[in-house]
Amino acid sequence: MATMLAFLTTDAAVTDTDLEEALRQAVQESFNMMSIDMDTSTSDMAIIMTNGSVAASKVQFQEALSFVCKELAKMVAKDGEGATKLIVAQAKAAASLSDAQKVAKSIVTSNLIKTALYGNDPNWGRLMMAIGNSGAAHMLEQKIDIWINDTLIVQSGKAAASYNATELRDLLEDHEEIVICISLNQGNFSAEAYGSDMSEEYVKINAEYTS
Repeated sequence: MATMLAFLTTDAAVTDTDLEEALRQAVQESFNMMSIDMDTSTSDMAIIMTNGSVAASKVQFQEALSFVCKELAKMVAKDGEGATKLIVAQAKAAASLSDAQKVAKSIVTSNLIKTALYGNDPNWGRLMMAIGNSGAAHMLEQKIDIWINDTLIVQSGKAAASYNATELRDLLEDHEEIVICISLNQGNFSAEAYGSDMSEEYVKINAEYTS
C-alpha cells in the first residue's frame, strides 16, 4: 500500500458488519492491487467511518466505495517516487479471479516492465514473461492477446501483424497513463492492478533519503 494511511468517511446508513465487508472488498480491488515497488510498510492501513445518517443501498454503496478506493489507488501509484507514468494492468478472460489478479499484479510489480515503460520500450517479451511468472494456474501462451492503450501488440502469443515498435515508442512517450490489457482467453474473470514506472529518480530518492 506504498506506506499509506487511508481514512474514508461516509454518511451511508449501513451496519457495522456490512461496512467492514464493503471495505474489505473495496480494498482487495484497489489498494491490495496497487504497487510502487512491491514493498509494504508496517503502518499501511485503510479505515472507514460513517455517521449513518442517510439510507443507502448495499449494492450502490459497494460500487461507490470501490470506485473511490480505486481512484485513490491510482493517485498513489501515479505519485510514486520518481514516477513518470501510471500503469494500469487489466487481466481479462481468466479462468478464475485468482488467475486474473495474479496476472494483473505481476505486470505492475515487474521491475523489467517498469523500467522498459520508463524508457518507452514496448517490449512485449517482458509482458509475456510477467504473465508466465505470475503463478496463474490456467494459461496457454498461444491464447494470449495483449493491447497497450487499445493498440494490439500480441496476438495468440506472438507479435501482432500490426506491431510497430517505432509507433509504440511514440505512443508510450506521449502518454502518462499506460493501460496494458491482457486477455488470457481462458474464462470470464477479470481484475485490474495499478503501478508506476521506475526511473533513475526512484533510485536516487531511496539511496539518498538520509542525506
